[in-house]
Amino acid sequence: MTKPWHWRSLPLENRTGSEIFAALFLPTTSSKIATLLESPYPTPANQPQLSRYSICAGAPRIVNGVPQMWTPALGHVLPFLEELLQKGQAENRSSSPPA
Repeated sequence: MTKPWHWRSLPLENRTGSEIFAALFLPTTSSKIATLLESPYPTPANQPQLSRYSICAGAPRIVNGVPQMWTPALGHVLPFLEELLQKGQAENRSSSPPA
């Protein structure tokens, strides 16, 4: 089973940016989707190839009936995700049965 925090890089497989955004932001079902879109900021002028976007999407986790959604500050998405990952790992350790 894939863990909640599963990171990987997938190719676009000949999809356009418009198709990706439509799939993420214009869903055809009533299920909501949480998305994360980040680009490197600021992009170094001598390395324009770094001006790519990272997209992460999926249904938000529900905790006590509340969808878990946040808006981290610009440029702080990865540190924020690392913080959430560490909290989740700590919670898993504290709720694991003794060996």
